Amino acid sequence: MINIHANVAGTPTDVPRLVVEPSGSYPGNEVHADMAVSGRASFHLPDGTPPHGADIYYNKRSVRTVIAMQVGVQLLPGDYEGGLMYEPIPTLDYRSAATSLRPLVIDGTRFATDDGMPWFGLTTTDFLLFNRVLRGEDITEIVQQRKAAGLNEHRVTLLMQFLPGLRGWPILRPENYNEYWTILPQFVDLMAGYGQRVKLTGMCDMQMINRDPAWQRAFLRQVADTLRGKTNWRLEPGNEHDVNGWHPRELERIPGVLMSRGSNSIDKPAYAPGFDWHEFHRRRDWPKHANSDDLGFTAAGSIENTHDVPRPVDDGEPIGFDETYQINRRLTSREDARAIRYSAQAFAAATCFHNTPGLFSDLWGPVVNSCAQAFGGK
Repeated sequence: MINIHANVAGTPTDVPRLVVEPSGSYPGNEVHADMAVSGRASFHLPDGTPPHGADIYYNKRSVRTVIAMQVGVQLLPGDYEGGLMYEPIPTLDYRSAATSLRPLVIDGTRFATDDGMPWFGLTTTDFLLFNRVLRGEDITEIVQQRKAAGLNEHRVTLLMQFLPGLRGWPILRPENYNEYWTILPQFVDLMAGYGQRVKLTGMCDMQMINRDPAWQRAFLRQVADTLRGKTNWRLEPGNEHDVNGWHPRELERIPGVLMSRGSNSIDKPAYAPGFDWHEFHRRRDWPKHANSDDLGFTAAGSIENTHDVPRPVDDGEPIGFDETYQINRRLTSREDARAIRYSAQAFAAATCFHNTPGLFSDLWGPVVNSCAQAFGGK
């Protein structure tokens, strides 16, 4: 017998299922968990189960794993802890939103909550979500749509000119919204009320907004001071520095804030040394869009022309999704959505469902919604 064990957090509300995908002549298999041991779920598979991908379904969520010692090598009879090829061991999380939104910490090359529970970021692009709240809009339907797809975090911009301008809105910056600093903590609390985290992207379009490094540092410090004590946010200081008018070398580490050093453009190395984690935007040309090698090198600290200590890597902006296919830019396939998520889980601590409606925080259409659900494990 092959016994696969996973940790359980909170009080189970269903019986988890392990579904092994079919492979060649193997028809696949589905087994329900043995929950006899408190805090554990055990899945008993017959000897000879081939090495292949599998999903654990529970609490309207899923966790990806691989039933193999290594690529192509099947398991021998015995007891195995969780993901085998993937770390950390899968945790089936039944905790309430209030509990699961504990502060994040760094655990090697992964994220975890401060009580030791592994956390993997299934983020969605929602650039103008805070901008909509500043404008007095109700974002409930948008957030609930994303959450229903299984996504647990929103990537939200704090400074931006180009996209708001396309909607005829003022530049997203404090000078244009008198209540900016009052509404920002309210927005983060609002997202906590939905049970969601936010990854705040500080600087975009700085070549248009035209503020010097001293202003940029002061802005980020004010963001941190305004959000002290809140546990459902982390900070990406800026997006793609080489095209957005800011530079990681000008940043300062803000004590007590979980933060990266921002991102570089597509397929360009992360800036080293990093802060808490690295951002990496992987290439978008098919089929390399689902290649995760660069994520692994970045997490290990092997970065072009330099070296860094191992840190988590955030697969922050892979190829996106839209209602229509656009070569090397936007996809429409649920299979591609799964491939991006699964490949990220091999080496990254978080990944992002990048999508065209999310640039403006619009509701998804049917194709994007379907792909998001596949990405989120639905």
